[in-house]
Amino acid sequence: SSIATPLPSSTEEQLQKAAFPEQHVTDLERWIDELDVSLPPLTQFLLPGGGTAAAHLHICRSVCRRCERSLVRLMLQYPDSVQPEVASFINRLSDVFFTLARVVNHRSGVQDVTRSMVSARQPGSL
Repeated sequence: SSIATPLPSSTEEQLQKAAFPEQHVTDLERWIDELDVSLPPLTQFLLPGGGTAAAHLHICRSVCRRCERSLVRLMLQYPDSVQPEVASFINRLSDVFFTLARVVNHRSGVQDVTRSMVSARQPGSL
């Protein structure tokens, strides 16, 4: 509702109802930190993939990134049209999906796909 409520033309009551609390962003950041503790540190650039569930989570992540780019365009074209916390939330949601994909792979014993793994493949092999 925050995106659908135009900030400049809305009443104070409408804005209060549609307000997007920054606490939502903080909650996602805390969740990412909690999940990240169980994972090995990142030492290489990861590519989308791994197991089926992780691949689906990477798709969710890419959809969030697409949404984020649309929000940024909207915010640039119509300043004050969207609360900055909304864009921050979508950005962090994308990070949640990335971290969840890593968690799913790790718990399933599936190795994350790294750039070096792809570079080392023989031509024509999968």
